[in-house]
Amino acid sequence: MYEQRIKKERELLKFYVNQIEEADKLYFDGFIEWNKVNNGKGVTIKNLEKTRILYPDLYEKCKRENISVRYTHIDKNKVID
Repeated sequence: MYEQRIKKERELLKFYVNQIEEADKLYFDGFIEWNKVNNGKGVTIKNLEKTRILYPDLYEKCKRENISVRYTHIDKNKVID
């Protein structure tokens, strides 16, 4: 019999855990707009891939506009009792 497993925390499919950088940091923490920072750095392939997996709606914009997503391990939307 099939039992539906309920996810209590944000998690990656096991396939992705070893595929992305900092797999423990899954929560959105802001943007780094490299074109505005203008320090010669830019969004990395690893950051884009993580963004594609976790936030596919942001992926194309980040790729097109040289934007990195900052990630954290802290769920800022979580209600603390």
